[in-house]
Amino acid sequence: MGDTSSRNEGDQRDFLTEYDSFDTQYDSTWEDDCPETPSSEFNIQWSRNARRNTYAAKDMQNFRKMIQKVNCDDAADDEELGDVYYQRYRIPNLLFYQNRIKFHPDGVLIEEFHEKWYGDYSRLEGVHSYIQWLFPIQEKGMNYDSQPLTPEEIKLFRKDHSVKKRLLKSYELMLDFYGIKLLDEETGKVCRAEHWEERFKNLDRNTHNSLRITRILKCLGILGFEHYQAPLVHFFLTETLVEERLPRVKQSVLDYFMFSVLNTSERKELIRFAFEKFEPMEEFVWCPKRIQRRFLKEIKTRKAETPENNRDPSGSETCECEEIQKHNEEASNASSARNVPNDESRGVGKADTNPNLMMHNNQEDQQKQLSLNPDHTDTTTENQNTSNTYKGSEESEAQLHCINNKPPITASRDNVEMDIDPPNQEDVCDPAATEKSIHHNSGMGESLCYFGSLVASSHGQTGSMAD
Repeated sequence: MGDTSSRNEGDQRDFLTEYDSFDTQYDSTWEDDCPETPSSEFNIQWSRNARRNTYAAKDMQNFRKMIQKVNCDDAADDEELGDVYYQRYRIPNLLFYQNRIKFHPDGVLIEEFHEKWYGDYSRLEGVHSYIQWLFPIQEKGMNYDSQPLTPEEIKLFRKDHSVKKRLLKSYELMLDFYGIKLLDEETGKVCRAEHWEERFKNLDRNTHNSLRITRILKCLGILGFEHYQAPLVHFFLTETLVEERLPRVKQSVLDYFMFSVLNTSERKELIRFAFEKFEPMEEFVWCPKRIQRRFLKEIKTRKAETPENNRDPSGSETCECEEIQKHNEEASNASSARNVPNDESRGVGKADTNPNLMMHNNQEDQQKQLSLNPDHTDTTTENQNTSNTYKGSEESEAQLHCINNKPPITASRDNVEMDIDPPNQEDVCDPAATEKSIHHNSGMGESLCYFGSLVASSHGQTGSMAD
């Protein structure tokens, strides 16, 4: 009885130690990192309910260890592989991808599958017996007519360029089914396809597809496409953590997809990216607390070095939201430039160098008096401008411009109709000021209204700018 109690207490202590640190024996990602002295400066108030999916961690650890046992880069003896090649029962997956046998129970060759099943989303969703043949791994699947990959089969598969080309076509077929497109065959970069919205809904609704994607990622790593793993996982991390799509896929992305990546350095970078984007941070459990403290320190250092830049985690490119905002601002400015005359054409900003500035300033008081006294009219100025307008020639227009130092209507009608304060350089001779006085002083004589319309007609602008 005492031994049982002591053993239970020991198991409980081990569990609490693992729980407290988020370290687990089933994750070797950080086993080569040197322990660090804990620092209270970089700490998180971790949730007591946050815990790692140990079953998922164990499954992905076993997968990585199984492929490590197969020395895929070793030049296997051709004679030995030749003996295996003629033992058909030992290489069914290779023969299927060589288009020599049909997969069971559906009875379809690989090339026929690519031709007739591509884009048939209802069949790809409803049939569950093809995925084990299309993406074979070293583990038994739900289709008992399929066989796990053997080490010899893996080596033969990786040496055969024709079967690898067919595997790539299978990958693109399933990406299309999920609403994803392969952008670069060299790097494995992917993006959303044109029909992504419809396919994302199906992916989020039918969660068994997460199991399929885990199998696809494992197969890519086993059969020579390990450089395709990280781009696909990064895509799903972005869609779930940043874009906040696929909420029912998010847990599988963190528990399974992320830890299927065979390259340790790439896996660490993906975990770092997930840590920076995951919310709430205190519930992030996919790396030890000591690593999370290191991430916090690095984030703080990066922000201190570039406080004025809001960059992505790599610190090399502008954030997408900034690019979109900049593009919208440029488009808005271009639209305004097409619809509104620029300041130079209106004469705005040239008042400081205008030789008539003194005359404008001397007449400013007259304008104020005109605005305050609706019964008073500066008949001298009115008669002068009206007589110039009646001439309708380039000479009279030049005289008006000399007095006002800008086109009389272009700026003034915008200012009046839009109820915006006129520029500071206005004077009593500016038709905009006269017209504004008419707007605010209904008791003015008809002569001023007549004068405003004459000035507008003399410049060919009859109110279109206000519309």
